[in-house]
Amino acid sequence: MPSALFSDLLVEIGRAATYTVGPNKGKLVVIVDILDANRVLIEGPTAGIARQIAGMGNLKLLKGVAKVTKDSTSEQVKSAIAEAGLEEVAKSSPVVAKIVKEQKRKSLTDFDRFKVQHLKKQKNQILREKVQQLLKSK
Repeated sequence: MPSALFSDLLVEIGRAATYTVGPNKGKLVVIVDILDANRVLIEGPTAGIARQIAGMGNLKLLKGVAKVTKDSTSEQVKSAIAEAGLEEVAKSSPVVAKIVKEQKRKSLTDFDRFKVQHLKKQKNQILREKVQQLLKSK
């Protein structure tokens, strides 16, 4: 039996995962079958991803596991995702949060980037002042 450190992220049938590249980046999928060491059969009915073969290099495993088999239909996979609460697990994972942050930054306009830059300058100015006050007080 693997240690608790590794049991959270074992490749197994029903394990939640998310794409890290391509048009499905950040979308929740579930491993339905393991084909070999580098490829798995996945399905993401809640994200509109049909059953397909995916390389493990394109997926990031999440902590949740749904009770599915390789013979499960799309409806059964969808209900298993809802029962296991994998949508919430995916939304709270740091991997998906990073992908959402990247997509949000990518969609910023030029003026939005300017506003972010201006706010960062203000924040850094406040931090500099506080550090200077602390150094003077010592």
